[in-house]
Amino acid sequence: MKIALLGAESTGKTALAQALAAHLQMQREPAVAVNEYLREWSDAHQRVPQAHEQLCIANTQRQRIDAAALTASCVIADTTPLTIALKSDYFFKNLSLYPAALAYQRGFGVTLVMGLAAACAGCWMLDAEKIPYSMVYGQDNTRLANALAVIKVSTQNAIDSVAASAISTLAAAQKASKLWVWMCDKCSDPDCEHALFTSLHKN
Repeated sequence: MKIALLGAESTGKTALAQALAAHLQMQREPAVAVNEYLREWSDAHQRVPQAHEQLCIANTQRQRIDAAALTASCVIADTTPLTIALKSDYFFKNLSLYPAALAYQRGFGVTLVMGLAAACAGCWMLDAEKIPYSMVYGQDNTRLANALAVIKVSTQNAIDSVAASAISTLAAAQKASKLWVWMCDKCSDPDCEHALFTSLHKN
């Protein structure tokens, strides 16, 4: 499962990502938190990225999430390319990053938005694109518990969906198999069987 954390700066994304990863690891679940590359980039360059640098930052964030997913069954992303797309729109009026960012966002099993950060996290965009998300409120252990509750429900819903799909596929296969039934497969009339084999012998 991939879990996305969205929210403005200093809303607790990093702390929650690390807490979730630590909790899941204690439950023997291979989990890893992927840090926000945008922050790393800004710290290294001591400035805000310019318009032409936004795409590279979004792609690097995606690549790091995908790489983590190859080694861990649960990936907690401390932001996603959608955050870079939102910033690119806000600061540079550049809308070109939205299509790829939104398509990638749909691949997350759970999207958590830090409480009171709906506007900065682009909830209006998630609503418009019908991408499900949950608001997470509270601090420290309370916020962690709330996030875990959302993840548990989402995981169970995913399991139920897979089970329902499997049952539906099995039912369809059984129904199809019943269409191909020889009309005499249950006939026990000896005269009928004799007539059949006699006819075959003559031919």
